[in-house]
Amino acid sequence: MSTTKYGTREFTVDGELVVCDLDNDFLIDDIDDGMAKAPGRIAFFGQAYAASIEEEARVTAHYRHWKAKLGQAITEDDPKLAQTKVTQRIEATPDFLTHKEAQARALRNVESLRLIVEAFKAQASLLQSKGANARAALQVEGLSTKLDAGGGPATREEGAANTEKARAATRRTRQRAQDK
Repeated sequence: MSTTKYGTREFTVDGELVVCDLDNDFLIDDIDDGMAKAPGRIAFFGQAYAASIEEEARVTAHYRHWKAKLGQAITEDDPKLAQTKVTQRIEATPDFLTHKEAQARALRNVESLRLIVEAFKAQASLLQSKGANARAALQVEGLSTKLDAGGGPATREEGAANTEKARAATRRTRQRAQDK
């Protein structure tokens, strides 16, 4: 099972505290480690993506506030100054670059995290397909998964025998694929 620890995340939604345990709330017992990690990763990086959107909005708000205050100060000093000249003076200040660089970093974070979440979603989809292919290979050999059979084996010996049958079926399927 997954050893990565993402911890818990707390959200306040409509005044109510919502807690999500990213390590345990998405666990599925009978799948491989890659499949087990996918939901937690999507949840963790999805939350980071949401936080980056919030950060980008905050950075933009700070920039707009700074720009409005500076524009107001410039026009108070020279009320007849054309808007293009006001804009030029604002963009000529060192703080303008600082604000724009912060906006660029925030936008990069948003886009990077969006792509990470999309990559994990794609991974989850591929893992789902991998599981479906494995079930199909078992069905060709007349075997079934727990989901198909409605439960696990009754004894440890039956479980070991079923595991060996599944391994043999997988070997035969791989051999057939190589022979083609």
